[in-house]
Amino acid sequence: MPKSKVKVYIVNHAGHDYSAAEKWGELIPITEGHVSQGSLDRLTYEVTLAINKSGPEDWLLPSGLLVLNVIASAFWLRKHGELRLLIRDRKFRTYREMVITPSHLNYLIPTDVDKGDK
Repeated sequence: MPKSKVKVYIVNHAGHDYSAAEKWGELIPITEGHVSQGSLDRLTYEVTLAINKSGPEDWLLPSGLLVLNVIASAFWLRKHGELRLLIRDRKFRTYREMVITPSHLNYLIPTDVDKGDK
């Protein structure tokens, strides 16, 4: 079985130039153009449809509405167990890789902290 090509899922393709991200893989928009926050259920559904097609080797490129990026990141982390982000670096006109794994989260947010102390 041939290896699938790595994909870069753009949370909201809104007319910006994302061509610098093509070196990480094929660009796939999750949503396009103007997105309204009026129907969060519909947005969540659209995001999950796209993320369900993604693989663990793919990347998520945050773009657009904050709530859309939060939804996409949460579902991505849940599906793949790690979050592989491409973050825009304006100074160098490229993207930087950021990978968040469960071990990062466990280190940064210990689960054995006594939650009773306030």
